[in-house]
Amino acid sequence: MKNITTALLCLLLSAYSFGQCTHTFNMADSFGDGWNGFAADILVNGVVVVESATITDGAAGTAEFQAATGDTIELSWTTGSWASEISWTITDGEGTQISSGNTSNTNGGTAFCPPPTPCTHTFNMADSFGD
Repeated sequence: MKNITTALLCLLLSAYSFGQCTHTFNMADSFGDGWNGFAADILVNGVVVVESATITDGAAGTAEFQAATGDTIELSWTTGSWASEISWTITDGEGTQISSGNTSNTNGGTAFCPPPTPCTHTFNMADSFGD
């Protein structure tokens, strides 16, 4: 019974860990002075998960958020000035770029999380007579 319980627990933990993983919104400003009022809300399946991601000063910044494989990622923009300086990418749970753009792009791509590491199971055998 112990091995069945362990196998069930492993299966449940694997299913849970396959849920969401961390995705990264990578922000860039080519002039290096920040996004000058521009900011992006990041939505996963229509729900805001990051509000007002921006670079206040400098050339780069990141914002992390959780999403599960197959989730739809979108951006909603707050307008500022010097839009031509702004670019961004989104990387998935494996660090692979799934989307990129500027302030006119709202499609953040489709989320992806790597599959969980398989569990190891042991099959114990016994012979009550010992032969």
